Amino acid sequence: MKPRKIEPVERPVLVSPEIDLRGTAPRIQPALPSLGGSNPRGDTIAFTNAYMTFNGKPWCAVSGEIHYARYPHREWKDALRKMKAGGIDVASTYVFWIHHEEVEGVFDWSGDRDLRLFVQLCAEARLFVIVRIGPFCHGEVRNGGFPDWLYGRPFPLRSNDERYLALVGRLYGEIGRQLEGQYFKDGGPVIGVQLENEFMHAAAPWETTPRQCLEWISGGTGGTAHIRVLKKLALEAGIIVPIYTSTGWGGAPVLEGEVLPLYGGYSICPWNITESTPVHSPTREYVFRDFHGKDQRYDVFDPPYDPAAYPFACCEIGGGMQSWYRYRAVAPAESVEAMAVVKLAGGCSLLGYYMFHGGSNPTGIRGFLNEHVVPRISYDFQAPLGEFGQVRDSYRRLKRLHLFCRDFADQLLPASTALPRGAAAIEAKDTDTLRFAARAAGGRGFLFFNNYQDHVQTRAHHDVAVELLLASGQMRIPGSGGFTLKGGVSAIMPFNLDACGVRLEYATSQPIARLEAAPGVHFFFFAREGIPPEYRFDRTEIESVEPGETDQAEEGGSLVLRPPVGIQTAFSITARSGVRVVFHTLTEKQSLGFSRLNVWGRERAVITEADAYESDGALKLSHRGSASAAIEVLVFPRMGAPVAADGALLRAAEEGYFSRYSVPMHARRIELEVRRSGAGDAEVRVPAGAFDGMKEVFLSIEYDGDVGNAFIDGRLIADDFSNGQPWEIGLRRFRPRIEETGLYLHVTPRREGTLVVHESGMAAQQELKGRQVAEIRGITAAAEREVTVVSERAAGR
Repeated sequence: MKPRKIEPVERPVLVSPEIDLRGTAPRIQPALPSLGGSNPRGDTIAFTNAYMTFNGKPWCAVSGEIHYARYPHREWKDALRKMKAGGIDVASTYVFWIHHEEVEGVFDWSGDRDLRLFVQLCAEARLFVIVRIGPFCHGEVRNGGFPDWLYGRPFPLRSNDERYLALVGRLYGEIGRQLEGQYFKDGGPVIGVQLENEFMHAAAPWETTPRQCLEWISGGTGGTAHIRVLKKLALEAGIIVPIYTSTGWGGAPVLEGEVLPLYGGYSICPWNITESTPVHSPTREYVFRDFHGKDQRYDVFDPPYDPAAYPFACCEIGGGMQSWYRYRAVAPAESVEAMAVVKLAGGCSLLGYYMFHGGSNPTGIRGFLNEHVVPRISYDFQAPLGEFGQVRDSYRRLKRLHLFCRDFADQLLPASTALPRGAAAIEAKDTDTLRFAARAAGGRGFLFFNNYQDHVQTRAHHDVAVELLLASGQMRIPGSGGFTLKGGVSAIMPFNLDACGVRLEYATSQPIARLEAAPGVHFFFFAREGIPPEYRFDRTEIESVEPGETDQAEEGGSLVLRPPVGIQTAFSITARSGVRVVFHTLTEKQSLGFSRLNVWGRERAVITEADAYESDGALKLSHRGSASAAIEVLVFPRMGAPVAADGALLRAAEEGYFSRYSVPMHARRIELEVRRSGAGDAEVRVPAGAFDGMKEVFLSIEYDGDVGNAFIDGRLIADDFSNGQPWEIGLRRFRPRIEETGLYLHVTPRREGTLVVHESGMAAQQELKGRQVAEIRGITAAAEREVTVVSERAAGR
């Protein structure tokens, strides 16, 4: 097709804000020589002052928190594979002391508490592991993770008292034995441990004391000397890893040169909500900062060391937030994505999420093991992967960002943060000022935008354009006209990107991944709604262009291409070096279904509305539905052999560079038997055969009230603090009892009115003057089907 020639579009725009990138030559040098290490295969981990390296190359590691003791061990393998497919490199997990030594001297490492098995399954999923060994963890666990029997001891906890340290040494010894042979130095996946948590910053209530006289565990004493002795105890227990970490925020002591301090950020802070402060204020987490700059310190980032001397790394970017009784906010998916984008722009070289996978608290020998401010069972956290393995929109948004971090780390991590004038002074509630930043080195890098702010409604910014001041001259993005940055949207745009010998001067679409596939290299981008995709190339480096349906123009010695979006509209460029580079511009919807998986013998791009991940070289697809349907799956590169699902061959149709398959899912409609015994009470029975051939059955409860409780045979198996969202329970793990006896739902009432106290000579009684709300409005079930798609060649047929 003959390309259509287009002329530059000029229209009135706002005065373009500018950002000066002429002084962004970073000083990269080795750092933290006491950390790092190698394994028997010769792989190495080391540090510079700006980032971590793996085998000498910049490594933008992505860590996701999952608590093994809060998730059924029979489902660990599935959970870890989903995390890997979501772009996670490192599984981070707490070792909660109370989960393993609830009775003094009796350790339990079995079943859901089997740390060793969990670590081995992480290795199978090709995930590294960071173990947060405490002894204090918090994590909304009873006593912050301390066993009840530590209460009433005649010595201070979280201190250098020898009696306390002896118990810690015993715990570390047990952990060390569980991890023996699983360390990086042995060829295992354990690359790091976290010592303590929020030491000398935060504490937790003793759940052993009456609520009326609630007593708190100490925040700790001893400063860096205590962290040093904890590290010594870990080494004595054989816990030898390349990375020792501790949390650095909130004034926590940092053992300089001996640990990597880790940070984070939450946009929902229920611990700040009190009777005197009932309204949540906007946080500063969505204002761009330079986390390597000396003048960028603020309340939760004020390190005692020179921030330019350490990599900026995170372990607790809020992947959502746990529902607290006093504050039950809903975490929007875009809030998690925007938080990660802001941290990345600020210099982050390790993205760590808390939580990435939700879970459920186990029930202890003597009672519930939760902190009283959160549900007794549920620790869903509104995480990208939910309490029952649900895949959420935040997972899909983060996945494409994590793929970007992996494929563009070599150009992203050595780049310094640059902010426009006055950026650090932007107030959280300010929605009028355009928020943007850059990371640049040697005149190339990435431009970051953020138009999301928690607890404030942002507005669209129209006719947006930014001037970059480079040593080689000025660059305007876009070259003419402007774009709309909608409310709630964050975005990343490359400039002067080295695309395999072709210089991409800029793109207004966001890069996701690159994939080598003969006869060239394929770059995948996606177009944000409101931002037309535009690619501007250095014409002198181009031998030829195959534009397809893409509009093109020559502008001042540059080649400008404006493609339509979608998988059928890729364009290719052949560099003078002979390398062929193909650019794909996906729609936003396609980008949310984009995965890069090692299936059918090689790494492939997969686009589908189903949840996709890899299992032993095959493609796994999971999807919910109430009726039989087929799921469309796009795969690149194409297969040279037939593929099959459930024993039936699938026919491939060519679509652009992709093969399209229609995969039957054979979903099932489930009709529940519900017997109501009151507005807030219901007995639910699942029909016989509901689980047959299904991966999961999800129960969805629409209700109003205070707390939702689900029981089987009088045992609490799930709960929920009402926040206006449907309450969801995965039922498979409760077979066969749920098939035999059913489920009982009970909603405790939400009270509206005035509490009146009636006193007497012997006791006092409280009475509510008003009304109580407890209503179950609807109960439905949806089945999730899983299909394995295999290559006939791989199957040996």
